[in-house]
Amino acid sequence: MNLPDKFLLFVILYGAGVFTASFLFISWIWILLFLVFICSFALWSFLCHKKLLIFVTAATLFAFGVISFQTSDYYNQKSSSIRWNGDFVKASGVVCDEPEFKESSVWLRVELKDNYQGKILIKTKPYTKNFQYGDEIVFEGKLEEPENFSDFDFKAYLSKEGIYSIANYPKVEIIKNHQGSAIKSSLLKVKNLFEEKIDTILPEPESSFLGGLLLGERQSLDAGLKEKMQKSGTSHLVALSGYNITIICTAVLSLLLFFGLKRNIAFWLSVLFIVVFVLMTGASASVVRAGIMGGLLLLSQRIGRLYHPRNALFLAGIIMVIINPKILRFDFAFQLSFAATLGLIYFYPFFEKVLKSDQSSFLNWRGVLATTLSAQFAVLPLIVLRFGYFPLVSPLSNIFILSLIPITMLFGFLAGVSGLIFSGLAMIFGLLSYLLLKMEILIIDFFGSLKFAIISLDKVREWVFWLAVGIVILMFVYIQKKRLKYLKYTR
Repeated sequence: MNLPDKFLLFVILYGAGVFTASFLFISWIWILLFLVFICSFALWSFLCHKKLLIFVTAATLFAFGVISFQTSDYYNQKSSSIRWNGDFVKASGVVCDEPEFKESSVWLRVELKDNYQGKILIKTKPYTKNFQYGDEIVFEGKLEEPENFSDFDFKAYLSKEGIYSIANYPKVEIIKNHQGSAIKSSLLKVKNLFEEKIDTILPEPESSFLGGLLLGERQSLDAGLKEKMQKSGTSHLVALSGYNITIICTAVLSLLLFFGLKRNIAFWLSVLFIVVFVLMTGASASVVRAGIMGGLLLLSQRIGRLYHPRNALFLAGIIMVIINPKILRFDFAFQLSFAATLGLIYFYPFFEKVLKSDQSSFLNWRGVLATTLSAQFAVLPLIVLRFGYFPLVSPLSNIFILSLIPITMLFGFLAGVSGLIFSGLAMIFGLLSYLLLKMEILIIDFFGSLKFAIISLDKVREWVFWLAVGIVILMFVYIQKKRLKYLKYTR
């Protein structure tokens, strides 16, 4: 087994330990006994059978995965507000993230101060006050344990952020502003200014759609458009991924080189841009993963080494899981992004060969269809389990729209940036991006309006999920066997 394959195996074993612990709490006594046994076995293997040390390493990594999840969960709860659940409290805190606007409420993630500790979620009525990141507030209300929805584990979703308490519509007063991180405040100002420039250049819904493409902003998207995107299988377009970030970073690097900067300086400025961009867009797990992969791609080009997307993906994933073990099971966006990228890595060569995507075709439909099928095939079990439907028209809608996205994002990005400098140039780029955005929304609307766009699974959801899992595994095994047979033949 070569080094990259060993690395992949060790990452999977560590992740398996984390995933197991997310379902089952293992007593610390049993963990301690297991570690004692592993240490004893490792000593014996070192003295007698050194080849067995790889099994010791594998078992140790699995145990460390269990330990990291349980330790993280223990300290998160210990430093949280969970002990005050059920109490009526008067407390102060700082809004530690951008307010999240819902249809009938505004969600504030608040870091408690003084006699209380931990993060909580405050639900308040919309438009009562203009809440911003960094506002210090005082509130009076009852802290409650989050309740799950019928088909959504809301409690687990919040716990990955270290939130174990909710205050529903308490009395809230803002007492100070600008109490958050000065760096984060500055980045959010830049992002908001960028969005304002886009809003002045483009009408709705094109401006909101472009905001989703460039910044992953979904809050301002029209509810009808969101539904059409879901039905047409194009929701991934407004979820920041390695694909989106690569397009943006390529545009930045090209601009820097166009203005005469040396390649070395342009490279480091592009890496800095990735870091700033990730922080500016909220640094969610899927965006951070995409940012790490984008940075590794730039680095491989810089040092002239071959870029291995599989290893880059798992390296990015394991870094994120080590930082926050709960995202592996409870962050759906991270799971979706990871699975889609994995599908592109392993399934694309197969579909590329079947569809002959190396041949030229109208709108490059062969290549787009191969890309879409690769990603959709990999995420199908997750889509079925989470939403309970089968996206029937997704391959067709993506054929028509994906080839337009890179140039749309490029013109949109240039429109926003030039809007900060010269409005005349921004209008030119804005017009070009508007025409493309209008066409893409029409495509989404057409496919999302079809009655057969999705197949609802309802009561057979779990059966279809396991069937989809089995098909994906069989497909993976088949492709790997063909690949190994090809490599053996060519040697």
